[in-house]
Amino acid sequence: MSCGNPHETPCHDVLHSLVLFIDHELEDQNQIHQIEIHVQECPPCNKELQHEQNVLVKLKELMSKSCNETASAALQEKLLSQTDQLAQQMQAQFFGMPNVLTSQVFTQYSRTEFTIDGVETRIEIETTEITHHFESEEE
Repeated sequence: MSCGNPHETPCHDVLHSLVLFIDHELEDQNQIHQIEIHVQECPPCNKELQHEQNVLVKLKELMSKSCNETASAALQEKLLSQTDQLAQQMQAQFFGMPNVLTSQVFTQYSRTEFTIDGVETRIEIETTEITHHFESEEE
């Protein structure tokens, strides 16, 4: 894809970075600036940018409507039990049978985004992290 005009940053490089650019995952300010300039100068790449942004909005809409299930308490308990068993097996294999320290961290993140056309998207992410710390005999 190219408009036929020479650009400082080739279309190929811009297109490979487009999703990262849209998601604000690029850290190199020079690269961000080059992509911004390129999409202003290159109608085909600008069109692809708009397309990718629209796809992302639709994807978020669909996910927010259908991917909001919570694991049942029984499933969470079963996973915790199996994780504890695995930790004990690993503990026995690597360190004999000293104590296993377990911690659980629950993280909840939510935000609401509004697009230029006023569409509201609510994003909610919940994670549970279970960590096991093994104490070896050397500690």
